[in-house]
Amino acid sequence: MKLRISCVSDVGRIRDNNEDMASAGMYLIRDNSLNIEKEVTENETFCLLVSDGMGGHESGEYASQFTLETLRAYLLDKSLEHHNPIFELKLKIESISANLNAKACERHQGKAMGCTLTGIVWMQGKTLLVNIGDSRTYRLRDGMLRQLTSDQTSRKGYGSASGRQGLVQLHWSGLRHRGLHSGHHRPADGVGQDPYLL
Repeated sequence: MKLRISCVSDVGRIRDNNEDMASAGMYLIRDNSLNIEKEVTENETFCLLVSDGMGGHESGEYASQFTLETLRAYLLDKSLEHHNPIFELKLKIESISANLNAKACERHQGKAMGCTLTGIVWMQGKTLLVNIGDSRTYRLRDGMLRQLTSDQTSRKGYGSASGRQGLVQLHWSGLRHRGLHSGHHRPADGVGQDPYLL
């Protein structure tokens, strides 16, 4: 699959520091832009992710950077064998969250560190749609913009009516089928040639 990737990250006019960061494979983007083309083979590991430091928490810029740097190192580590990509990626993300909590305690911060995470990961022939928090992934098709992720906020029970599912929501599909599937394995609209916005 050939990807044309454009990333822009800018601090904007309200805040003094930028808590957002994007990852396109080995590249991390903050206060910068990137335009590349990438051919992703069926068994290659690659990611397009966005992380946003959470407002009202401390060190959001650190949390988003730590999250993406750690995920990038994990995903690009060719010495690792991934036998169950969905489960293993979920565990890695939960480990990152635990590490952020530990770092906040070590720093004696008054508030926890936190960030959102959204995007697409290609891993072991699967396409994973990652969604944690209220950052969103969209697909643009035929002039229509469709939100693919569901916000996970305290008001919405972190992705479930009961609030018991936790913070990690992973959707998957095989690249051969070019379709995103929910946790119930229902086909949704495909990955195909469409632009995606994170």
